[in-house]
Amino acid sequence: MAGKVARYIARAITFLKTFDSSEPISFFRGFNILAPNAKKLAQKQIFDCEGGGFQETYVLSRFSARGEDCVALKAYPSDWELFAFIEDYSYGGPMQTAIRLGSSKEEPTSKIFTDLLNERKEFKMNKTMRQLNNKL
Repeated sequence: MAGKVARYIARAITFLKTFDSSEPISFFRGFNILAPNAKKLAQKQIFDCEGGGFQETYVLSRFSARGEDCVALKAYPSDWELFAFIEDYSYGGPMQTAIRLGSSKEEPTSKIFTDLLNERKEFKMNKTMRQLNNKL
């Protein structure tokens, strides 16, 4: 891991040295990302390099599928873990409780969540019907 960080720092320094300037580069002042072609150069030097760029370490995505609150969580190097929230009335009032729906190798979409929700018996009724059923 330390080797990768060192390579990224070396690439960033190489990137900064490519700017034509009569002044020495100051890391305290930074550099002008709005300079001509700076964005393309940064993309090439940092992300499109040999060995790839950065990989996302933690990602949390929120979805709404069939009116249900859903969450997808990715922690590198694992797959996406998919959850939906259901109301739990065992504590006297409605508490949101996460129910694991499954996992996915690819970034999930609302369609994936809808298919998984349709398979679970807890979600046979939609959110509104569950709330009405609990009031009666």
